Amino acid sequence: MKPQAIKLEPHDRFKKAIVGKKKGYYVYSYDLLVETCMEIHDCNEEDAIEWVDYNIVRLADCTGGFKVSYRKSL
Repeated sequence: MKPQAIKLEPHDRFKKAIVGKKKGYYVYSYDLLVETCMEIHDCNEEDAIEWVDYNIVRLADCTGGFKVSYRKSL
């Protein structure tokens, strides 16, 4: 069974990091996730990278419900 596509919450903030949809999955830009995290948590880039790596990238690896792109463009 194919996993359900996952939207990160708060979606109204993280939707700007969506750079595509492939095979039913949302594809998020890593750089835009970090930028959004900096805005949401009012933190510096280093802390945002740590937060995104721990809380989002690991989730993407475990669930398969979305992908994180490290490329500048798709």
